[in-house]
Amino acid sequence: MFKDQEPSIFEWSQKFYLHNWKGKFYSFLETTSTNDLAKESFPETVPLLFLAKRQTKGRGQYGRTWQNPINENGALLITYSYPVKKPVPPQFSLEMSQILREAIQRIWNISHLTVKSPNDLYLNTSKVAGFLCEMISQGDRHQLIIGLGLNVFSAPKDVPVAGYLLSINDVTEDDWYLFLKTWDHLREELIIKYSS
Repeated sequence: MFKDQEPSIFEWSQKFYLHNWKGKFYSFLETTSTNDLAKESFPETVPLLFLAKRQTKGRGQYGRTWQNPINENGALLITYSYPVKKPVPPQFSLEMSQILREAIQRIWNISHLTVKSPNDLYLNTSKVAGFLCEMISQGDRHQLIIGLGLNVFSAPKDVPVAGYLLSINDVTEDDWYLFLKTWDHLREELIIKYSS
């Protein structure tokens, strides 16, 4: 990265997953909703990944809308979609939030990072991440869809409770790759735990 170039979570994630994702990978500068794209792909026999820089119809739990951060380079908007043998239990979203917290703390050792049931991550009193986990089933075919919005160094302007994880100066490309590698490992362990 050049010294004057601003970090881009989207570009770094795109670069990482082009080389490390074992499935189909889709990347968009702008799309409606990465979770909706994953739902439209059902049924699928390989893992899918949908990455976006901006979502026009992003959504969270209970039909709430997802707001894009002020600086669109500063957030991770991603959906992972896995074919699984059986539906995951209700506590899956909470456990997903817990392992995201663990992955973040392994790399940046951020204190005051807490999980708010069922699917949010807070830094002090500000929401920095949220999940939307969905299951699609048809007969004996099941697809687990895990949507994640993570405000890394920017947050939406019009959402008072929204915050971000790190200062822009605290995020390096190497640390980001290490975080994604850790997060992927922990997430896939949890999926194996519930889908076997």
